[in-house]
Amino acid sequence: MKGIIVDCYGAGVHLAKNLLCKNVELDHVRSSNYIPIPFRATYSEEIFSNSIMLDESQELSQIDLLRKDDYDFVIAGSESGVIMADKIASFLNLAGNDVNLSKARRNKALMLERLKLNGLKTVDSVLVNTPNFEAPSDFYPMVVKPVDSGGSEDVRICIDGHAAKKAVCDILNKKNIFGCKNKAALLQKKLLGTQFMVNSISFEGHHKVTEIWKEERVHTPEGYSIYDKEVLMPHDFEYKDEIISYVDDVLTALGMQFGPAHTELFFTKDGPVLLESASRIQGGIDGEALVAALGSSQITQTVNLLLNNSSFHSIKPDYSPEKAVMLVNFIAHKAGLIKDIVLDGTVKKLSSFHSSKLSVKKGGFLSRTIDLLTKPGHLYLINESREKIFKDYENVREFEEKGKIFFLG
Repeated sequence: MKGIIVDCYGAGVHLAKNLLCKNVELDHVRSSNYIPIPFRATYSEEIFSNSIMLDESQELSQIDLLRKDDYDFVIAGSESGVIMADKIASFLNLAGNDVNLSKARRNKALMLERLKLNGLKTVDSVLVNTPNFEAPSDFYPMVVKPVDSGGSEDVRICIDGHAAKKAVCDILNKKNIFGCKNKAALLQKKLLGTQFMVNSISFEGHHKVTEIWKEERVHTPEGYSIYDKEVLMPHDFEYKDEIISYVDDVLTALGMQFGPAHTELFFTKDGPVLLESASRIQGGIDGEALVAALGSSQITQTVNLLLNNSSFHSIKPDYSPEKAVMLVNFIAHKAGLIKDIVLDGTVKKLSSFHSSKLSVKKGGFLSRTIDLLTKPGHLYLINESREKIFKDYENVREFEEKGKIFFLG
């Protein structure tokens, strides 16, 4: 079996390694010469049989690698590869998502317009391309974000017009994580409710949810949104059926037909309302942690789908975790040179500790955490008792507050 992964960065590397373990031959397509900075340390060119760079201006019929008629699948390895993966899959006549809606699956403004056309609940939004704007007065507090970035980059909660205009100006004056100049910003009325993340797998336009997470964030005085923790929800929580039904409608409206998706939403007093949906696997996940709790993960389910499309029908419609799982993001409250990092005598001694991943190292620089891209790492807690993982979460935060994990010189 042979496949193509487009922009195999971040969690896409785990997907590639799982496929290689199944003796799948992989070629890599980069949609740009630019490799996002957070992913450079884990990017591995040598695992692929071939690797080429394509951009949207190139005719696929002129690319020698794509003239071969021996590919079985094409899939995006990260957010930046979504549009190119759709384009290649359509060109090779392989299973993929609706190529006419590719941009609506990347651009948050187009995404919301698509949902409105299909009669689905959406957050009130305004698209701007200049800091000289007047937002509706009832938008405040307001969320300002780029239309097509990732990792909560430059997402800001603004309490007044001055803060909002500064946030928009900051966005328009820089490139995003993928190396592209920001051309617009999205203003959104801040939703009130509980935030959830929903992972799913699609085949022939049908969708199955693999897991649902409750997400909690904390906010800095400047309005930045920091990922705090994500808790795997039990199979019988109150809003589950309504969330699954809404996500099913969202994915259908966005033309999701094949492969993984990662959807974020708020459950408000009026029901679920979309934040965004991405046609890729969730970033930063530890597949082994999910396998320990569920017997599978979005990565293993995606691998199964690519190897054998009929495996989709064996995905249980009602996931049921055997253990409680929590992802805890490390939060750095101060910046500085890292003198030492101590995990063995701190988080690793917790009864619920499963695994950890750091994006910083001894001797490097620790940035103050303001978004997902500046977190120094994360860990997974797994236990049969939900009470114990919440207790261990408190222990992690106590270690941080007392400076027992990251020692700055």
